[in-house]
Amino acid sequence: TYDQNHEITIGLLSSIIQREIEISNSIFLLITKNQIRDAGVLLLSIYELTLDIQYISVTDGAVSQWFNHENKKQKPWSISQKIKAIFPTVREQESEANFHKTYCMVKHGNIRGEYRSFNTYMIDDTLAMTETKTAAVIGTIYAMGYLIKRCFNAAMKILNDLGHSEPELSANMKKLSEDCLGDFQTFFQLKFIEIKYPGDPEKQEEIAKILNLRFSANSA
Repeated sequence: TYDQNHEITIGLLSSIIQREIEISNSIFLLITKNQIRDAGVLLLSIYELTLDIQYISVTDGAVSQWFNHENKKQKPWSISQKIKAIFPTVREQESEANFHKTYCMVKHGNIRGEYRSFNTYMIDDTLAMTETKTAAVIGTIYAMGYLIKRCFNAAMKILNDLGHSEPELSANMKKLSEDCLGDFQTFFQLKFIEIKYPGDPEKQEEIAKILNLRFSANSA
């Protein structure tokens, strides 16, 4: 379905998954330093890679197109092309396009991106200022985990379509997914505790112990 050389396809999947894990680690680090806008820029990278692997999972010949692509100014497929191929309803397509637009504003420093782009921003014709919003922190973490899960699901679909659904392969893929998303869940819980009890390290440590988490190792 994807490519006569299954090893090439599997190599591509491994590369995309590894890249997303690398980016997620960088997002974790940036959020611990309260650099939420820079984390948003990397979130856009995860989003676009996730669209790539989802597009490959539903499009014949996409792997060959990826490797034969020579244009350094753009990727093999446009964002709108991928969204339309992946999501069947107009509502889903509009939601995905809006997500992409929002984080493109963050990446390119568009002042209309409001608090996601700058701590000083425009609302209508009024200049506003704000600190990093808790909602932005939690939203970024949640979106990252959701996108990584979509990536793994698409990868599993491709592997199954290729006939590589042997127990060992499926188990390895499942373990990789659980390890990655488990790290995300732990980090999410720790960050929520930090936000819920600001400036109270004793309370943070107490709640973390109740949840069997290692707070001190993750708060820097």
